[in-house]
Amino acid sequence: MTQIETSDIVSVGDYSSERRDVLSVLWAITKGCNYQCSYCVYYKSLKNAEFSSREDLLRGARTLLRLGRPGYQITLYGGEPTLHPHFEDLLGYLVAAQAPVSLRMYTNGSRSTGFFARMAATARYAEFLVIFSLHHEFANFERFVQSVEVTAGAGMSVGVSFMFAPSSAALRTPR
Repeated sequence: MTQIETSDIVSVGDYSSERRDVLSVLWAITKGCNYQCSYCVYYKSLKNAEFSSREDLLRGARTLLRLGRPGYQITLYGGEPTLHPHFEDLLGYLVAAQAPVSLRMYTNGSRSTGFFARMAATARYAEFLVIFSLHHEFANFERFVQSVEVTAGAGMSVGVSFMFAPSSAALRTPR
C-alpha cells in the first residue's frame, strides 16, 4: 500500500493570520419568507412575524464589530433577509463601519428593482456578494432577472442558485 504524504495533498494555501483570523458570521435576520417552499426550514409566513428592533439589530452589529478581528465575512440570510423592516439600516451600518467587512446575502429576489437599486447604491464601494435564489414555482421571472441585472449593473458581485422542489418522480428509487 502506497502512503500519501500530506505535502502531496496540501500544496498551496493562505495561512497568513489576516485570512485565518477573519471571523465568518452567518446572521439569520429573519425567520420567515414571502415564499412557501416545502423544502425550506424558513417557509413560515411573515404575516404575524416579529422582527428585532432597529436598535437591537444595530446593537448586534456593533457588538460583533467590537470583537476587533482583522476582518469579518458576514452572510445575511434567514427566510428572506430583505423583508426585515430595518434591513437597509443594517446594511448602511455595516458598509460604513470602520472594520474590514465583506458582506454576502442570500435573497429570493422578490423585492422591487427599486429596492435592489437602493441597496446597490448603499453598498456601492463595499465588498458585497448577493446570491439570488431562483424559486421557479414562486418567482416572477421577469422581475427576478431585472433585480439581478440592476444589482450586477451597479458593479456588485452576483451569484444565482436554482431551487427546485423535489418531484415525486425524483423521490422514487431507481430500478
